[in-house]
Amino acid sequence: MNKKPIYLIIMILLVSYSLLAGVSLTQGSIDSQLTFNEINISDVFQSGPYTSIILDYNFSTTATLGASGILAIVIAYINQSSSIIEAIELFFHTPSDEYLLFWMVGDPFREIQQWNLGNIFEHFQVQENQLDLTLIEYFNIDDPTIEILVKARILEDITISFQSVDFSIILENFYDVLPLPSWSLSYPTKTSTISTSKTTSTSAYSSTTTATTSDLTPGLSFITILGIIFYQLIYRKKQ
Repeated sequence: MNKKPIYLIIMILLVSYSLLAGVSLTQGSIDSQLTFNEINISDVFQSGPYTSIILDYNFSTTATLGASGILAIVIAYINQSSSIIEAIELFFHTPSDEYLLFWMVGDPFREIQQWNLGNIFEHFQVQENQLDLTLIEYFNIDDPTIEILVKARILEDITISFQSVDFSIILENFYDVLPLPSWSLSYPTKTSTISTSKTTSTSAYSSTTTATTSDLTPGLSFITILGIIFYQLIYRKKQ
């Protein structure tokens, strides 16, 4: 009895499993601790293209940031029907007392990230504990299906400047609250607090979020079936 086909099938299964492991890495699997200091969002008001955010944070001082901290605020405009981000803003207060705003129309998890630098008075203003934003470039902000998600956290050892174009590290620290594509990873949300256009109130606290990988068993079955079909085609040609 020729056992060679059986050995070949086993080899194909092993190779398929190895390929699958490679796919999981390219999808950005993360299994790490994300540590941050939460900043409470007291209120969020939205009227037309104008959004005002009240925080338990004093913009007139950098004392809360310390020597290496940076305040990062994510403002995401999410379509509740599709759970897709239609526009997003990233606001920063740096230890050197700089205010930086970057924005893009589109979903940074599904599209090419094309960030624009916002201008003070044109796109944002700060006063004491209030951040005022104007995003006239996003036309659907008044759509009743749009929900405004606001989250503020102090991150450590991250550098942001006017020339910054890659915000992947920043977004990683908000994976637990931002809506991710179905093909991406699954993150726990039990410690998250979402502030929308309605008045909300939460308490400031230090939080640690663990990101885990998603179940890729369907992918394994698919690649295995392809491997077996590929073998059968080659084997029949040899016969």
